[in-house]
Amino acid sequence: MKKIAVISKSAMSAFHRLPAEKLSVGPNQHLSYSKVAPTTPAASNNAFTFVCVAGLGETRYTFRHLAPLLAQAGHTVYMVDLRGMGDSSTTFSSYSVEDNTSDLEALLVTIGGKVVLVGNSFAAACIVLVKSSNVVGSMILGPFVRDMPGVGAKIFSVIAPLMFARPYGVGMWMSYWKTLFSAQAPDFDEYANYLKSKMQEEGRLHALRQLLKASKANAGNHLGEYKLPILIGMGSLDPDFSSPEAEAQYIHDTIGSTVKQVVMYPNVKHYPQTECPDAVAADLIKFLDRL
Repeated sequence: MKKIAVISKSAMSAFHRLPAEKLSVGPNQHLSYSKVAPTTPAASNNAFTFVCVAGLGETRYTFRHLAPLLAQAGHTVYMVDLRGMGDSSTTFSSYSVEDNTSDLEALLVTIGGKVVLVGNSFAAACIVLVKSSNVVGSMILGPFVRDMPGVGAKIFSVIAPLMFARPYGVGMWMSYWKTLFSAQAPDFDEYANYLKSKMQEEGRLHALRQLLKASKANAGNHLGEYKLPILIGMGSLDPDFSSPEAEAQYIHDTIGSTVKQVVMYPNVKHYPQTECPDAVAADLIKFLDRL
């Protein structure tokens, strides 16, 4: 019988919302995030700030199980929504990778300190393009950092905006989203209801479709210019890639970093930060020794 991923003991049994903070990134437009303060002193007083950016069709709470683990290790964590997702504004005229990167850079200016970026899915492309002097390293999870080759990817880019339109778009997205997990956290159903309610809000589906259409070619073309230490985390069963391991290895071989490592998470799909938060946290904390 095929093994599936096991949600770790650290997973919370109930979904808890945190206060949403807002960063103005345009006239009546804001980026939403939540801050999780450290709960214990960092080892050797070597504290970092983790800025964790969710992917499209998700919210910052995709990091709800990872953030407490990093906070327990003495680090500050910011969980961030993309444009149009979560509690961020839905009135933007553009949702490109470059626009989302600009939003992230604006947030980094306000944060300061030694920052480690963590990005899932779409957000990985933004991380590759970030130009900020206080970023010292990054981890990308289930990363889309280029326009994927192949006919299948091109077909999906055409039909996806049609699939996720009203009146059936929210249901279609939630059905698809649920296939991206091998194992469900104890709070999965509660969080799924929350995500569904967010996606039903005015403008969310439009933002989702724009994010799905956004080209990642610029990020792909700049992989060789990315020089910071990086972890490339990938679920071995991620259905968004025809070969998750091959895509992770491609990124490793193409990116310009000299300090880089592929981490494969067995029996995990697209959201390692939710399915195996203990493993991701351990890899991140160990990674800090290389920064």
